[in-house]
Amino acid sequence: MILSKINYYLFLFLPIFLIIGPFLSDLSIILIDLIFLYYIFKNKNYKILNNFYFKFLFIFWLYISFRSLFSEDISFSLKSSLSYIRFPLFIFAIYFFLKKNNEFIHLFYKVLFITYLILCFDAIYQYLFGSNILGFDIQNRDKINGLFDDEGVLGSYLIRLLPLLISLFFFKYNAKSNQLLFFFIIGLTSFVVFISGSRSSFILLILFIFFLFLLIKEIRKQLVIFTILSFLSLFLFIEFSPKLKATFYATFINPINTILNTKEIPYGTEDQINNLNLKKDIKEIILDKNKDFVFFTSIYDSHYRTAFKIFESNKFFGIGNKMYRKMCGKPEYYINKFSCTTHPHNFYIQLLAETGLIGFMFILVIFFHMVFILTKEIYARNVKKTYNYSNQSIFIILSIFLNLWPIMPSGNIFNNWLSILIYLPIGFYFYFENYKKINE
Repeated sequence: MILSKINYYLFLFLPIFLIIGPFLSDLSIILIDLIFLYYIFKNKNYKILNNFYFKFLFIFWLYISFRSLFSEDISFSLKSSLSYIRFPLFIFAIYFFLKKNNEFIHLFYKVLFITYLILCFDAIYQYLFGSNILGFDIQNRDKINGLFDDEGVLGSYLIRLLPLLISLFFFKYNAKSNQLLFFFIIGLTSFVVFISGSRSSFILLILFIFFLFLLIKEIRKQLVIFTILSFLSLFLFIEFSPKLKATFYATFINPINTILNTKEIPYGTEDQINNLNLKKDIKEIILDKNKDFVFFTSIYDSHYRTAFKIFESNKFFGIGNKMYRKMCGKPEYYINKFSCTTHPHNFYIQLLAETGLIGFMFILVIFFHMVFILTKEIYARNVKKTYNYSNQSIFIILSIFLNLWPIMPSGNIFNNWLSILIYLPIGFYFYFENYKKINE
């Protein structure tokens, strides 16, 4: 009984722990897993782990752990890969404890929703007044971090948990009869993701709204009107607000010019770059227009090209978990002074470099499986007028799809904080898919 209460509180406050920092959130995952395993072994209830999904992730864990044994720094690499098992276990721990207490899901929705509100309004306050409610100042004039202080992850937190929040909303409410709340959540998140200055998060947000339109036909007309009015309002505000205009150009115009290879400077005009508080050597890389093609920005381009060189040296097995940071400075892989960083800033490129084609195939299979499910569901809902999945389940699938979207910069796929955001919604999926059976 005491263990159950501890577990529920750890789980309940996880959205808050993710804001406070990686230590508490990761400690919570470990404790939740340990309590889960205690119940599994105590009751000899191994059936919950006897399924294809856990076995698939378990094989991936075995592979990366085995690969670490042959890396150049075994202890460093093995520490990351061995501990990764906590995330597949976390999925089924969520499912297990939600089954034990069906009402808990409603309480989790309230905590997540309130956390969302506080985070969003605090970010808006910081955007308007230069510091947030805790006194954290804006670190970069084009970025808003809010309660995350100097960590630029506000947009990532909001967009990666938005499908889960909407999924819980559909579980609790009917979107058609609660349109005001639904559009309030979408509108508030969209604005805060925009002012956060996170390009990747805004791309994911646009994808999310696009799939909303395709999947939720009950409010499709309202969504179209809402989207048009939102964009018109945003562009109107941009015209009269120099601050919003600067955010708009930093988030949209300059990255698009870079991707299209128009030889425009990735982060703005040359005068704008020189006015930024950047080190001289970073300015030189940014202002370099001599490359034939640049992936997103010159700095990301350096990461990707270095990672691809590493991949070419060991195509099947890679160099081992977290070994990019150890190998990027070697002469055979070195591109320029920005070759080295903690990770290559793209899930797929990172897996190619660190786990080779074998590890890469795991994420590729998952991503295309999500593409297949979403495509099939869109066809079913719009052509056949049937539903293969409930709204709450399909938005968890959409969450996986967005988290694994390949064509943009991303974080470290083995990062503790980011992995929690990726794996957290998946446990709810198994609960939703078995909801009727659980109630019976």
